[in-house]
Amino acid sequence: MYKLKATARQTRSGIDVRIQGWLANGCGRAKVVGKYPGNIVHIVDPGYAEVYINEWAVAGPCTQALVKWKAREMIRDFKHRRVAILVNGTKKITVPVIGAAASENAQARVLPGRNWIVTALLGPSKPPYSGCAVRPKGAPFPLIYRKVFGPNTFLTCQLFRLKNCKALRV
Repeated sequence: MYKLKATARQTRSGIDVRIQGWLANGCGRAKVVGKYPGNIVHIVDPGYAEVYINEWAVAGPCTQALVKWKAREMIRDFKHRRVAILVNGTKKITVPVIGAAASENAQARVLPGRNWIVTALLGPSKPPYSGCAVRPKGAPFPLIYRKVFGPNTFLTCQLFRLKNCKALRV
């Protein structure tokens, strides 16, 4: 894929990712086949969200000109601040999530009260935990995480995370 570009914007529903690029010719095809978090599972969180694209060519007479390709994906994620775009399993670009920090504060206003939990990667049953995230109570999260605190207020959950969680080393 040529001139691959992407933008990622934090919304109330998650990260809205818009991707565009150019296929080599009229026989080129591309399709989004996975996203993390979503249908892709990692043993250890890579530290960013991911969109997986498969690119291939079909047989037949082809136009010998670049063909524009676009995709849009919603990733149900409020933790990651970057999104990586992988084509045929190879990371091509990483883009920042626009509006990510403001989104947490906006969510805290939308869900006041004891509507928040802290999740951590599976591992030790006592602090320090790894890969912690503050999430809305009842929100889905990957099975490699478990609830370690809450439900409580957003601020209390953030303080718990800062005190009891260590950063992942990637």
